[in-house]
This record gives sequence, C-alpha cells and structure tokens, in this order.
Amino acid sequence: MKISLLFNESAGDGVSSEWLCETLKKNGHGPVHLIEKDDFEDVLRDSPELVVAAGGDGTVRRAAEAVAGCGIPMAILPLGTANNIAKSVGIDGSIAKLIEGWDGANRRPLDLGIVRGAWGKNRFLEGVGGGLIPAGIAAIKAEPGDDNQDADERVARAVRGYRDVLSRLEPRRWTLTLDGTRMEGEFLILEVLNIRSVGPNIVLFPDADPSDGYLSVVTAEEEHREEVADYLHCLIDRRDGRVSLPTRLARQVEIQGWGEIHVDDRLLRSPEIGTVSIDIEAAALDVLV
Repeated sequence: MKISLLFNESAGDGVSSEWLCETLKKNGHGPVHLIEKDDFEDVLRDSPELVVAAGGDGTVRRAAEAVAGCGIPMAILPLGTANNIAKSVGIDGSIAKLIEGWDGANRRPLDLGIVRGAWGKNRFLEGVGGGLIPAGIAAIKAEPGDDNQDADERVARAVRGYRDVLSRLEPRRWTLTLDGTRMEGEFLILEVLNIRSVGPNIVLFPDADPSDGYLSVVTAEEEHREEVADYLHCLIDRRDGRVSLPTRLARQVEIQGWGEIHVDDRLLRSPEIGTVSIDIEAAALDVLV
C-alpha cells in the first residue's frame, strides 16, 4: 500500500523516521513518501492510498485537512503529549502493534468542524472555545516546561496551569444561537467540541461522538467552578474523575462576544473577533481504527 507519512519528530515520543519507515515496510506497506514537518503541503503529491499522521494532535489535524473530501483514508500513530484525537476514536497501544493492525482495520468516518469569523475560515478537529481553555493554552505557552519530562509529567504540569488559571478566571458573557435557538449567559467555559477532550486531555464531554454529524456545545458557569477544579485535581493526581457539564448538540452554532478564542491548539486574540459561526462537515474523512 502506497503511503504518505506525515512525521513530526519533535512530537516527543523518541521514534525516528528511519524506524517508522522500516516498520511500515516490514508490514508490507510501501513505497513510503516521508513528509516532515515543514513540507506538509505535499501530502497528496504522490497519489497515496493511505495518509499516516505520526505525531501529536497538530500533525493529525493537518493530515485530516489534507485528505478531507478526497476519499483517501488516514491512519494515526499517536506520538504527541495529549493525543486527544487518537484517544477519542479509540486508537491506543504501541506504534508497532497499531501498524500491524491496519490490514484488518475498519474505516470510521470522522467529522470536521468549520469556524468562520472576521479573520477568515479554519477547520478544526478538537474544538473551538473561549474562557478557561484559551486562557490555559496562553498560560502554558508563556511558561514552557522541561523537555526532559515524559508525556504524563507534561500533561500534569499543563493541567496544574489550567487549575491556576481557573482559580482567578472571571466569567464572560456570550450570546449563542444553536440551530436557530438563542441563549445567553456568563460562562467560565464555552466549548464547541468535535471530540470529547481538548488541551492536556481535559475531557469536557465524555459521550462526544466525532462521527455523529453534531457539534457538542459545553458550558460551565460560576456554579460549576468547584466541580471543574475538583476534576482538574483528579487529573493532576492521575485519579479517575469526570465532569458533568451542561451540553447541547447542534449542527450550526453562532456565538457573539468573543475576545480570545482557541481553534484546536491555536489562539486568536482580538477585540474585533466579534461574531463567530461554526458548522460541522459530517464524515469529512475516514480514519483506520
């Protein structure tokens, strides 16, 4: 099987491109067109039969954007810290075992979100939101961690940052329109999700289905602050925990009142963000599971 391999060596799992290519060939896959981080626009150049995203969530998103609508399936080799997308579709285990399993794998449809605003248009796989998540992303980027930490330690450090942000976060007023129904409120968290988790494995809606053709709109108000803080504490201590926050499903979402938002792991900051519209592109691509 002809493969385009998108590889982000800096994702942090100690896997080399040479080992990956050799393992793919040992399992009968090839030729392999290796595409490293700075050349991701070449994904479809050699007409691959499968596009493999080997890296973190950013690598997976860029691969998904490349294959959306073209009929070529995507496989995920999770090498990042959070690996939110892989975990949301049940992809887990050693890289070698995942590759061995492709021959008998199923193709699962995967939705993509589309967000439009004054800046233009972006696709997303994880989510778009305001409040805690973009504030947490900004805090973590301002204080980079130790590159020598393993993935679990990096996740715990990041969650501690989110917990600290939550302790001083003020609710913000937003107006939402969900499939034509208008609502408003003052929220600590406002997330429009395609998958169950964002950031450092923060699961905001455990039942989110990235194949159902719906967006999951999750909100948290002041009354939910303690519940969210307790959940973050569980993550830091590596204990089981979950939140049960108000959630509504919708195909089209419009939100007014944005000032700072995230689109997956990217931050947008502007007093002129204004109204944002968010739609779902159902079954935009297939992923091997």
